[in-house]
Amino acid sequence: MFFFFQRPELRVLIICTANICRSPLAAALLQSRLDAAGLSKRVSVRCRGTSVALPGRSADPRVRKLLAERGVSLGRTRSRQLSAPDLAWADRILAMERRHLAAITKIDAGAKGELLGGFAADGADAEIVDPYYASREAVENCLVRVDAALAAFVRSLQICIELD
Repeated sequence: MFFFFQRPELRVLIICTANICRSPLAAALLQSRLDAAGLSKRVSVRCRGTSVALPGRSADPRVRKLLAERGVSLGRTRSRQLSAPDLAWADRILAMERRHLAAITKIDAGAKGELLGGFAADGADAEIVDPYYASREAVENCLVRVDAALAAFVRSLQICIELD
């Protein structure tokens, strides 16, 4: 039996620091939004970290719980260190902070990323601060901010895909 797997039209890489809080949260929310928009077969999503101390670690329990409360699955996401092949794989790179953009260019000077928070329409700072050492409320606020930015990002994808 022969299976033909079509390459997705767009590959999105989401980056944070340890790949246990913001980037898995964003990747799961983005996948959920892509599923709802009927784009999941056209867009592939991965997440990585710039400073992963414990590769293979599962996401922060607060993130898992908040996503589960919203019916969003993390799947089998485990922390992974950002590498040159990840950057080569990606068509779009979304980072949480400017220091993540700097880490990208240290690995590959030609790789270009953008701040996920820049898609949010609230006019706030484009950086999405790490809530790892903060309260559950901070993680909830991060989720709301990430989700708002992803809603705008998915709208921009829909426009681009419709124009093709």
